[in-house]
Amino acid sequence: SVVWPIRNVVNSCLAITVARAIQLPKFAYVVAALGGLVLYDTIGVYGSSFLLPAAGAAEPAAATSVMETVARSKLDGSSLFWQPGLLSVVVNGRTTDALGLGDAIFPALLAGWAIRHDREENCSNDSSADDSKSFIDSQKTSWYLQSCLGGYAIGCFLQEVFNTGNGQPALLFLIPSMLIAVLGTATVRGELSDVLRS
Repeated sequence: SVVWPIRNVVNSCLAITVARAIQLPKFAYVVAALGGLVLYDTIGVYGSSFLLPAAGAAEPAAATSVMETVARSKLDGSSLFWQPGLLSVVVNGRTTDALGLGDAIFPALLAGWAIRHDREENCSNDSSADDSKSFIDSQKTSWYLQSCLGGYAIGCFLQEVFNTGNGQPALLFLIPSMLIAVLGTATVRGELSDVLRS
């Protein structure tokens, strides 16, 4: 089917719009927001089955949480053209991978902070540039954005490694991987205190 790539493009445009609209100015605010979202995602996937009454006989046994029930309803193919909030890959008519739109938007909060931090750092380096700097030191860098993207890729890999076959909170893998990558980069560059204050 050629519909799923079109659906993914439309959902990606929506994700980019939302991610550009939400810009938290300080690293601490980003970490607090993302920590709350990880907690919400984890409770929504693992904890809602404990908080809600037992499922009746008419409900499918495979979907044990509210979030998993919603995700499975989107994956069942009842809506052939439009599935808002879902990025998916379909091979031979079967969905092989799916990622909720929030799992793309919310990590973009940290990536957006990284872009702004890299830009500020590059601007401050330009104003204090001197001729004694080497060619490599004088180049524009995007250390924090690159570490965010690397952390996101590692988080995606970890989701595949620890895939249980049931719904799982993607943010539980993505956000810690990205934060560890950013904080590791800051530590290696000797900028940890600056990043924590920014």
